[in-house]
Amino acid sequence: MYEGRQEPVKINFSGTILSEDQYIAMVYWFSKTHQIEVENDLGQIGSIYITSFTPRRDHTSRNYPWKHEYSCEAIVLDWTAS
Repeated sequence: MYEGRQEPVKINFSGTILSEDQYIAMVYWFSKTHQIEVENDLGQIGSIYITSFTPRRDHTSRNYPWKHEYSCEAIVLDWTAS
């Protein structure tokens, strides 16, 4: 019996941006039309394609005028343990 291809694995991650440089880097990575490599907290390296990037500016921080909380969704293309 043929069941077809498996659905691609999707991951969600989020974090905090504190500087303009970090914000520009995230916007740049999201604008890529090809895969990027990331490393998680366990040292695993994965190739992903970011499908969603949602920054939300934190207007309450005086020390960090570029502070944003963000969330991302990505499709996992390959994931290996190091």
